[in-house]
Amino acid sequence: MTPSLLRFPCSNSHQMMGVLPQGLLCWSRGIYGGQHCLSLRHPQALLMIDIKVERRCIHLSPVEQALAKAAASRQAMAIQLEAQLAGRLHGYTPVTSFSVPEEVLKYMVWKYSEQLVHRALDEVRFWFTYSSGICLQPGYPPLFYGCRGRRGVSPNKSAVAAIGEAVAGLLAQWLYQCHLLARPYGDYPDLVLNEGKQTFLVEAKGTTQPIAVLHQVMNEELLRMAAYVSACAELDVRTVRGLLVGTCLLSESHYQVLLTEVQV
Repeated sequence: MTPSLLRFPCSNSHQMMGVLPQGLLCWSRGIYGGQHCLSLRHPQALLMIDIKVERRCIHLSPVEQALAKAAASRQAMAIQLEAQLAGRLHGYTPVTSFSVPEEVLKYMVWKYSEQLVHRALDEVRFWFTYSSGICLQPGYPPLFYGCRGRRGVSPNKSAVAAIGEAVAGLLAQWLYQCHLLARPYGDYPDLVLNEGKQTFLVEAKGTTQPIAVLHQVMNEELLRMAAYVSACAELDVRTVRGLLVGTCLLSESHYQVLLTEVQV
């Protein structure tokens, strides 16, 4: 019997994607260009990852663009730019919540990760299991020499970063209907994508720290992105937009994403 196919077109950047049904993922040709959609084949069930996305939009005035470019070499300008943007740094608004098959995210890790990471999701799953205490032998707690406070074993940082880059690429394709132009290695930003007459500069962050830590990282990274977008907007004939995508791994199957869109 031929399995049924379900398609999920992405018609605009503000579409609520909802919950994807469980099933075997089949990539349609649209994921590489043209119509953006996913095809899911039943009845095989897959592990699902819940992703909640919050967004804020920062529109830089001509004065703020000039400050951003000067802030790269002048600390005084950076302080002034921070003061200009201070009132707009906390305005995240929920955009969408959806569930994605784990196999989709594995493919995105392979496509967008800067480092070659083997089984990034399994690495993070193992860390969450270990940090819960289930792997500790009774009577043999870890020893911490010279530590002022108790610190646990850290997760695989390459795996966490790879998942952050994968989520950034996934959202750029689904929410903004982009396709990949370049994947710089050891350079800034992480991804360069295109959508019609717009160029998207995407920088990704991933963490297992509390969401408050990610908020701070995003605010710090905003100044760098503002400077880069302001400079590139004068060099590109197309409209340039910056995307900061921070992913907080709350658990092995629940992610919270902070998305900052920078426009000039």
